[in-house]
Amino acid sequence: MPVLQIMLSRELPSARQHELVRELVDLSTNMLGKRKAVTAVMVQVLPAQHWYVGGSLLSEEGYSSACLEITVTQGTNTAQEKADFVAQAHQVLRTYLSSDAAILTPASYVSVHEVPADSWGYGGLTQAQRRVAGAQGATV
Repeated sequence: MPVLQIMLSRELPSARQHELVRELVDLSTNMLGKRKAVTAVMVQVLPAQHWYVGGSLLSEEGYSSACLEITVTQGTNTAQEKADFVAQAHQVLRTYLSSDAAILTPASYVSVHEVPADSWGYGGLTQAQRRVAGAQGATV
């Protein structure tokens, strides 16, 4: 049940944004083993005049940028799985945000946030409660 939050430095056409979201959801499913059916994604576009890298306005430097944060349950992925996800997600962002007008700055971030199982959940149950119920044979 990951949550992906994507901040973009420029607007993408609606169809292109949907493709980006689908690719990132597929990455979380295939690389991190997360369930697609409960993967939430939020996309936010920040105005170009609000995005700086190294103290310089991003758009004046000819760059676009992104910040992708994925929240997962602590201990459900190995360090290698997370590293592979970061690398692949950065490639996906580069594909969608580089254009003739701007290239994706290397200062575009992907981070994997791990939250303890007893500290978050969905549908009114924490992930820890889901584990216990699953171990007892209950379907949640």
